[in-house]
Amino acid sequence: MKIEEIVDLTFKDLQNASQDITERYRAGKSLSSEDQKKAYLVVRLPATSAVMRRVLQEVNEAVESALDLGAGPGTAIEPLLERFPMLKKMTLIERDRTFIEMGKTLFLNEKVSWIEGDLTKQPSFEPHDLLMISYAFAEMSDAAIARLIPMMWESTMKYLVIIEPGTPAGFARVKKIREQLISLGARCVAPCTHSNRCPMEGNDWCHFSERIERSSLHREAKLGTMGYEDEKFSYLIVSKTAAPASQMRILRPPMKRSGHISFNVCSEEGLKVKTLSRKDKERYALAKKLDWGDSLS
Repeated sequence: MKIEEIVDLTFKDLQNASQDITERYRAGKSLSSEDQKKAYLVVRLPATSAVMRRVLQEVNEAVESALDLGAGPGTAIEPLLERFPMLKKMTLIERDRTFIEMGKTLFLNEKVSWIEGDLTKQPSFEPHDLLMISYAFAEMSDAAIARLIPMMWESTMKYLVIIEPGTPAGFARVKKIREQLISLGARCVAPCTHSNRCPMEGNDWCHFSERIERSSLHREAKLGTMGYEDEKFSYLIVSKTAAPASQMRILRPPMKRSGHISFNVCSEEGLKVKTLSRKDKERYALAKKLDWGDSLS
């Protein structure tokens, strides 16, 4: 079944529900009405799915089992299966029965099993190669998050992936979680190129952007005129089995000038500006293809 067949809302109802989603999203509140959940499939699922695809590209080891916490309507199913075609088992935990039913309708796959339950009330999680939690921490207290992190890390066999909104508040949560995970023995894989103290301070925050093509229904729901939107996100990948090579992460869009390109990067030495000149022909040719969020060796 297609999303359009589930979202049987009038234009006005879809528009109102879309606005409700935006307001609740900013306030860190979960969706409450069925109309909001249907509208989510149109206005939020494409963006969160695209971000997941982008983030999962940073996982370069084979994964055969995955656990998605706070799975919504199964947003992670297709990104995970595309990134890891040899995936044998995927478990999704979601507390909202309406989302579970939507997910079962939209994404039929014999590898997928659903569990209805509240993350904050789970005594433990079954171990999987990869654990992922996306856009879920905003609805939890700091105490609940601090309790969940050790449980998640204990159940992670290879990788733990965390995605949050690319806002100061979203990054602040990621930064705090990063510190807790490092204290538990986690090794940062991405976007961090090291497991040292995060050098981002003050009003600055580490975030990235993914451009999403809008469907006609999406444009109608958000009264948009552009054929695309840019989804800002912060994320963290830590591992028990791998660590990143020594390199730099590009934190802002590159500044291209005549004869050289400058990159704001994060490295083991902290935040700095790296400039590559046309005189270094080989590295310069590669640098011209790089963008915000890429690694710079």
